[in-house]
Amino acid sequence: MKAPTHTSALPDTSGYYDKAWYDEYREEVVKNLLEVTAKKNNDYTTGTTNTNPFANFDRAKDFGVDPLIGLCIRMQDKFQRAMTFAKDGKLEVTEGNDQVEDIFFDIMGYCLLAQGMLERDKQVKRHIF
Repeated sequence: MKAPTHTSALPDTSGYYDKAWYDEYREEVVKNLLEVTAKKNNDYTTGTTNTNPFANFDRAKDFGVDPLIGLCIRMQDKFQRAMTFAKDGKLEVTEGNDQVEDIFFDIMGYCLLAQGMLERDKQVKRHIF
């Protein structure tokens, strides 16, 4: 017995959205992510004179909150917006840098910061003990 043939309502985009396209897209996104996060890091850590890339998150200690937990709280805000979009199919605020894509871009930036903070903590522990 022959397997049934299914037709899709979507056009065939396999020639465009292939792995080569995705590789190029990923490189573009990562390049943009590095550029934007460098600028944001400057803005959020009181400018070029501060050499601590995690200064704003380290200030969470002033409130008795571990910096990584503070970062995770920020990420949770982004996840909450993503969940709203997934549930409702839209966001109420979509002007400027409040597009759906910006949510995931910001989460990637937070992930870079988290990785850096974890590495810093590992290095500090190695030198202290």
